[in-house]
Amino acid sequence: MLILLAAATAFPAQAQRPRKTPSVQATQGDARPSITVAVIDRQSTTTSNPDNLLITLSLRFTNTGSTLIQFTNNNIALLDSAGKRYHVTRARFAETVAVSPGGSADCSRVFFEVPREARISEVILFMRGAVVARTRF
Repeated sequence: MLILLAAATAFPAQAQRPRKTPSVQATQGDARPSITVAVIDRQSTTTSNPDNLLITLSLRFTNTGSTLIQFTNNNIALLDSAGKRYHVTRARFAETVAVSPGGSADCSRVFFEVPREARISEVILFMRGAVVARTRF
């Protein structure tokens, strides 16, 4: 018991880790990005779990604002008809997307594993929990 007490006082508290930069950002002070999203291609295949499907999307983002917008494909989600949100399945393979004002950029191979019975209704791009772009699936 005495050893634990001595060990606890010998090591100072760990410093807090620095906060991560948001993965969706509009530069030069835009309060909310002005961006649209469109589905270019979609495919679905079976997975090792027979109750699920793997959906692969290719998306086009168009910046309708006046500032550069940057985000990763981890900020894309699917919504089903019941309002449930499905996040990117292979998040560790993040692809950074930068869209210049008035320009467009494509994001391909965005993967989602969803239940087979899910009725996907929308593709959304979100920033800090708020939806900034959406389109019908």
